[in-house]
Amino acid sequence: MRLLESSRRKALINVTSLIDVVFLLLLFFVVTSTFLERPGIDLSLPESGSAEVAAREDVTVRLGADGSLFVGEEPVAPDALEAAIRSRLEEGGTDRVVLEADEAASHGRVVDAMDAARNAGAAALVVATRPEVAAAEGPGP
Repeated sequence: MRLLESSRRKALINVTSLIDVVFLLLLFFVVTSTFLERPGIDLSLPESGSAEVAAREDVTVRLGADGSLFVGEEPVAPDALEAAIRSRLEEGGTDRVVLEADEAASHGRVVDAMDAARNAGAAALVVATRPEVAAAEGPGP
């Protein structure tokens, strides 16, 4: 009795169109997503092949390897740095601070100097670098 026996077909799911939809969704999310940048300060390495000399009169903050601080040519205490930068910014009519930090200076001190410059009202903070010395030139005199 073949009438009672039904031929059972296995259900096949065509996944080709499913894969197409998944790829389209993936592409949609990649294109429409926004990439968040972490807030921070742009820094240059101590040596840079594209270093240029600043032509404007900017407020210069110098940080020595021993932690000594200078605003222009005047020594400044770490707790008075922000006030000194603020007064120089107001005097000079500029909004740019150039930070010249020794390579051996403490990272924390450099960050403190950057914070002081930003809190003093500097719109632009530039980390000074020295031009990269070409290998063919050899050591200087």
